Amino acid sequence: MDQFQPRWPWVLFGDGDFAQLRRWFQKEDPNGVQGCAILMRPSQEIVNKYSLKVGDDLDEWGLICCWYPETKVKILSNDPITGRILVTTNFKGQPTNLSREQFDLTNKIESQQKMIRTLESGKAYLEQQLKQAMVSEEQRALAHKRIIKAYTIPRPRSDEDDHAEEGDD
Repeated sequence: MDQFQPRWPWVLFGDGDFAQLRRWFQKEDPNGVQGCAILMRPSQEIVNKYSLKVGDDLDEWGLICCWYPETKVKILSNDPITGRILVTTNFKGQPTNLSREQFDLTNKIESQQKMIRTLESGKAYLEQQLKQAMVSEEQRALAHKRIIKAYTIPRPRSDEDDHAEEGDD
């Protein structure tokens, strides 16, 4: 039984469509957003779905170059024969369930990282306050001891004090 084995690199889109990968390169869009330009031959499904026409959308060899933001492109394998690229959007760059899930997870991670930074900042502040309180309490205790010593009149020692001290042993 023959096994299906693609003999060229593929681009897989988040909605399940695919295209033959010819070449890709990093490219910045006019707004300064980093991305990936992909030269590919779309599957017949993509050509039909988006009504792509030779001369308008595709060149005479059926190729098209599309740009996607780098946050939506994952290079799974950069091999020239078995390369694989995952684009989480559809062919037209519109959201798919995969790209929405990626967006939600990214937002959750960023939110948790922000919360961690806030908690670490709060912890550092409380540690500083605790150190200051401990130093202040120690200084208060020493000051209190000095005040008591300064205002306490020393008692003259008597014989009874000497006998009391001997009994303490």
